[in-house]
Amino acid sequence: MKRWMWSVTVVTVIVVAVQVLSGCGSAADPPQPATMKLGAEANGSSKLLAHGQMLEISLAGNPTTGYSWTAKEGGAPVLRSSGEPVYTSESTDATLVGGGGTYTFSFEGAESGTTRLELEYHRAWETGVAPLESFTLDVTVE
Repeated sequence: MKRWMWSVTVVTVIVVAVQVLSGCGSAADPPQPATMKLGAEANGSSKLLAHGQMLEISLAGNPTTGYSWTAKEGGAPVLRSSGEPVYTSESTDATLVGGGGTYTFSFEGAESGTTRLELEYHRAWETGVAPLESFTLDVTVE
């Protein structure tokens, strides 16, 4: 009987040691929040991000028409852009010309505060012309 109790104690100590060493239950390194992914349906809304959380906004567009999505107001310093928007064609057939796709913007919640993110779908050479479409999002980073 004593041998059985000793075995249970040893196993318990090993399990606890593994959890402590792997950081389970530790608040020292909280998990990174999931990326918030939004589309056109979020236009005009407000969202709350955690500090360090990623925000992805995907909007339909077709660069073969001359139109493209750009950031009019990128939300700095509250939001940090992760670079230029990435365009992904809807068609997997490289021989098709003129098909649309999706522009994806990526931002990180960089500083606490509130900002307005403004994106415009326009032709860069058409100055003084209203954008064909626009997207706004009020973002608060905590």
